[in-house]
Parts: sequence; C-alpha cells; structure tokens
Amino acid sequence: MRLRKRYGVAAVILLVIAIGTKVGISQTQRTEFCLSCHEMRVYQKELEASPHAKDAQGNPIGCTQCHVPGSGVVRMMAAKSFMGIKDVWVHYVQPRETWDRAAMQPAARRFVDDANCLACHKDLMRN
Repeated sequence: MRLRKRYGVAAVILLVIAIGTKVGISQTQRTEFCLSCHEMRVYQKELEASPHAKDAQGNPIGCTQCHVPGSGVVRMMAAKSFMGIKDVWVHYVQPRETWDRAAMQPAARRFVDDANCLACHKDLMRN
C-alpha cells in the first residue's frame, strides 16, 4: 500500500510539473510577454516599421516566430532558457550605456534559425 501511495504522489508531482511547464511555455511564447521588458519596446517599433511586420499570409509576426527554434521541444526549451537568462542578466547587470546594437547583431543572429526565415522566404540566398 505504501508503494502505491508513493506512486500516486509522484504522479501528482509530475502532473503539476507538466502543467506548469505547459502554462509557462504558452505564456512566454506571447509577444506581450517579450514586450513586458522596456528594453524590447524599441524592437517592437522597429518591427512595426519594417517589411517583417507581417508574415507571408499577412498576419502580424510575433517574436517567437523568428527568435525561437521550431525544431523540437528540447532545442526550443534550451533556446528559451538561454535567451531568458541572458536577457535577465543584461536587464539587471549590464549597464545600458554599454549596449552597442551594431556589435550585438552578429550574436543576436545566432538565435534566428534559417528554418524560421524559410517559413516566409523561399530563397535566403537571393538577398
């Protein structure tokens, strides 16, 4: 009987972890979540003025469409965790006056999968 109770408790704990993970992922996939940091609002304005404001079907593009890998849960979770930790570090530790957006571009490009670009762009070599 004790073994059955342990399995029951373990199942409930795993269920709570699974539900918490699902809710956490769905909440952090929202563009509103990304824009909740004031550092990101400048990117929202840039996006709205760029040709990348809408996808191939004319729908508004969300942050995760470009910046989160769509190829596998493990890769997606690793990217979201790394970028989240990095963003928190920059927000709380790195002085704003040291931000050089031109210098940050090559590093930021690492987090945009070509597969995400190919969802709208058929030929990445053309440009």
